[in-house]
Amino acid sequence: MYTISKRFALVAPVALIVLGSLFISPFLASANENEGKKRSGPHAVGSALEIRIEDNNSVLVRGAKVTAVSGSVISAETAFGATVLSWSVRTNANTVFTHRADGSSSLSTILIGDYISFGGTLNTGTSGLTVDAKAVKDWSRPVQVENIRALHGSVQSIDVVNMKFMLASKGAEGVVTVKLATSSVITNGDIALAFAQIKVADQVKVSGAYDSATKTFTATKVGIVREDVNGHKTFKGRIQSFKDRFHFGFWK
Repeated sequence: MYTISKRFALVAPVALIVLGSLFISPFLASANENEGKKRSGPHAVGSALEIRIEDNNSVLVRGAKVTAVSGSVISAETAFGATVLSWSVRTNANTVFTHRADGSSSLSTILIGDYISFGGTLNTGTSGLTVDAKAVKDWSRPVQVENIRALHGSVQSIDVVNMKFMLASKGAEGVVTVKLATSSVITNGDIALAFAQIKVADQVKVSGAYDSATKTFTATKVGIVREDVNGHKTFKGRIQSFKDRFHFGFWK
């Protein structure tokens, strides 16, 4: 069931859209259509589709689909049939992130196409629907994330803006997306690096948590093996054995 609570008008066009969704959409949908909606969209991941805007600017939105993530801002849409409302969700260090089992999560795990709920305060000083979020819940994230100590492989491509890169893993995972936070540690031996210093074809070891449903690895640490100008490689790890050649325990 779609529920919209609207206690004041932002601007006339928005008020008309919300009222239209409130009074027209339920009467147009047949029983079969409603049943179909429960199995698709936000309902498929367990979320309701709901918008509440109180007269104190308090906002609660459920079942919004993520269309973009740029820095700390999430762009999302709520669709009531052909009626679509676009939201700009501004997060900060105090925003609480959870997944659908109410466990702790983070902005770095939210992907385009995910369905989210968010609550906060409507920013009336901006055009459009902008919310300063106090809490964001990602309904599309699995209840549990697989805890994998590390993956290793080579960097295929890099997205500097969103602090992520594609990793061709040497394991059964294949190509995965590695996402980093500003707190993630990147090193080459004992030398600390910035994200912008990661290069395509770098051999890396990433430590953190892996989500097999989306093939996304959220890394807390990234170790890079790279040759210097003299062709020497800098390792950081434990030597396990050596004969004519040695086996280095970097990947363990």
